[in-house]
Amino acid sequence: MLNPKRQTLNPEKPRAGLRLLRLAFCALLTAMGYGLSAMGLAQSVTFGLYGRLSPDYLTPTVEVSYPLQDFTLGLQAQRDALGVLLENALDLGPVGRVSYGGRASLGFAGWGLQGFARGGVGPVAAEVQLGYSSTPPAKLWVGDANPVQPIAAGFNGLFSGRYRLSSTQTLGLSAHYFGLWALESTLALRDQDTYTFGLGYQNGVYGLVGWRSQLDSNTLLETTLRAGFYNRLEAALFLEELKLHLTLAYPWAGMLSAESGDLRADADYDGGWSLWLRYTLRFGEE
Repeated sequence: MLNPKRQTLNPEKPRAGLRLLRLAFCALLTAMGYGLSAMGLAQSVTFGLYGRLSPDYLTPTVEVSYPLQDFTLGLQAQRDALGVLLENALDLGPVGRVSYGGRASLGFAGWGLQGFARGGVGPVAAEVQLGYSSTPPAKLWVGDANPVQPIAAGFNGLFSGRYRLSSTQTLGLSAHYFGLWALESTLALRDQDTYTFGLGYQNGVYGLVGWRSQLDSNTLLETTLRAGFYNRLEAALFLEELKLHLTLAYPWAGMLSAESGDLRADADYDGGWSLWLRYTLRFGEE
């Protein structure tokens, strides 16, 4: 008796089909951004490409902002998630300005909600964020990926405030919950340069020292070192047409960003490398 040949599925075929589907969605995101801009329905459109190694992940990103009466409507999209933002600002004249809004995200990995408010009134400046997500927020928007302080699923929140004691002294206080608590208090002393000293708690007590200096008319340098049970070094260099920001932490993790005009690049390391390239098209006044 002749044995019929067994037909086996080629695993490469579904993988190839999945890749084609992802490419089609990437093209759709790009076309959507260009279409909105061409129709005058966007104030700015940011096109990006994000890639990560270990685990491998590649996606285009599109960010759109559009003024809607007194609000600004925003859209964030990547290959497997979509986010909608709504923001408004309250201008208090010479007293100050306060902005507030919210974001809702939905993707294959889960969903998330976030509300925020930030601004300054007189000698007080503050920022408040409160959110909840059924999955780590970085899975809903690559811009929320933070290798130094990754945010876990569930509730997360941030409070950061500054109070200007005098023209040369500013008191700061912050509390951050992202799966564990981080607390910090600082005192900034300003003469020609600004020196910052503080204490914090994250898995234990650490100390903080910072320095900010205007090196010349077009160059500003900022450095901050946290050392103790939590260790992190931050450095930022602001030139006339270039902004650089480096963050290193131990256990080893890091972030490096470079921005020039409408171009921006962000590289991260947390045991695996990632790179995010972005370009912004602007229409009309911001």
